[in-house]
Amino acid sequence: MKIPEYMACARPVVSVPSGHINTLIKDQVSGFLFRNDAASWAEFLKTLPSRERLKEMGAAAARAVECMTWEKTAARYLEVCQKLTSRELLPPEKFEA
Repeated sequence: MKIPEYMACARPVVSVPSGHINTLIKDQVSGFLFRNDAASWAEFLKTLPSRERLKEMGAAAARAVECMTWEKTAARYLEVCQKLTSRELLPPEKFEA
């Protein structure tokens, strides 16, 4: 939930490229996607965009999440919780998320 919140504040976000994050952040447009290791960070810091470019990316980040609301997020969490709690209790190895 933090990544969409930062993006809604018009901030380009740095994250690892995985799962839902790949649909939220468009690399070099609304944020940055790279591995979380020293070499990747060093390269990123060497090529950090200008403040003006970061401002443009922040605006793109805000537009990317403008359709997301707390109401939609809460409704989705409720839906998942209801789905999970309505299931018969199964051993962990047989439980499907």
